[in-house]
Amino acid sequence: MAALPTDELYYLAQQKDPERARRYEQIGDVLGRYSYASPTVPEINDIVPLPPAPLPEWDGKLKWLEEWEANIPPPAPDATLIEKLAKAKQLNPATGRPLPTSPDFEKDSVARLQCRSGEPCPQSGYWQPAWRPREGMSEHAIRYFREGDIMPVEKVTFVRPRPWPLRDRLVVEAQETVWRRVGEA
Repeated sequence: MAALPTDELYYLAQQKDPERARRYEQIGDVLGRYSYASPTVPEINDIVPLPPAPLPEWDGKLKWLEEWEANIPPPAPDATLIEKLAKAKQLNPATGRPLPTSPDFEKDSVARLQCRSGEPCPQSGYWQPAWRPREGMSEHAIRYFREGDIMPVEKVTFVRPRPWPLRDRLVVEAQETVWRRVGEA
């Protein structure tokens, strides 16, 4: 006859159960070994029910571990979802890089490459006129060009003063310009 414990407050009168202990140890080993992957054992009550319930048959496999070892990639997101998320974060959906309108777009992160109007674009990417015109105003916009595209002229708006009572006239002229590459697509 086994001796009764001295602290009867926490004594549950359970017999030693080596099979139950082995199962808990096996589950604990898996949880510890894969702790970086946040493993879960939702079927624990089916494997090791609380005593005094009898232990059911168990093949020694955990669902989470089988799925982890199968390494099945998740389904690819829908193209419309990619487009929507990229637009929300101001990213190019094809490459995931920031668009020129994004605060994360870094103009200085690429080498300075220049090209004149009328010449083919030497490298795909975002381009901007290298400097503003001496006279008039231009958009000075950042635009995307593919390799081989012919670099366009820049439209510059001038104000031509006229004598009173006539209004000043706005004139738009196309000017040759030097384009500089400011980012990758």
